[in-house]
Amino acid sequence: MPEPEQQMQMQMQMRMKMKMRMKMKMKMKMKMQFQAQMGGAMQLQMYPPLHSKKPTDPQLSTHL
Repeated sequence: MPEPEQQMQMQMQMRMKMKMRMKMKMKMKMKMQFQAQMGGAMQLQMYPPLHSKKPTDPQLSTHL
């Protein structure tokens, strides 16, 4: 049976690990969202909207 002090330290470490994991999850989420947005922008550039008469639409290039 560990001493109370040791137990406290263990709990603190567990909490820290949980916090770190949460941060990592948030980072991953942000990364995924960013990549999704970037992917959307890339698709916009590759396939310009039908209503734009020119293949190189000035509006598309300003979004980068």
